[in-house]
Amino acid sequence: MGPEGAATPRYRSREPASAHDAHRPVWDDEDLARIFTWQEDRQLTRNLTVHYKRLIYLVEPGPQTLRLAGEVCRVQEAADGGIEIFHAGRRLPSRALFDKNPHVLQGAIVANKRLGAVLAKIQADQQERDRGRLGSGSKLTFRQKERIRAAQAETAAPG
Repeated sequence: MGPEGAATPRYRSREPASAHDAHRPVWDDEDLARIFTWQEDRQLTRNLTVHYKRLIYLVEPGPQTLRLAGEVCRVQEAADGGIEIFHAGRRLPSRALFDKNPHVLQGAIVANKRLGAVLAKIQADQQERDRGRLGSGSKLTFRQKERIRAAQAETAAPG
């Protein structure tokens, strides 16, 4: 412990080798928000779509953008997750079109009372159909019957 009960620093500071300050001011034409983005080059499809992080982005069709089909553009992702698409330094109007990996929460499905009733009806119909298929007059193989019984056991087991 150092004087007055304070802990001594583990590492000691050093004087710089040169007193020259190498920092420079930001120039007027430098946009730090754009510079500090993740940037990747992607190719526009014939439909003016870009695939990035399992999402499909549509570049809005227009007189300036239709001719860009097949061209390479730059996708920029900001720290907050915002996506912008550029071609030759010009921002292209775009929007997220389709998520290839949608996440639907079970609670969102169950919250819809009508959908819950429909799903319950479908499940009851499926169980009735399976009981009929497992009957003595069925032309199913032993393996097919075992698969049906295994599926029934899975749905009957508490989740």
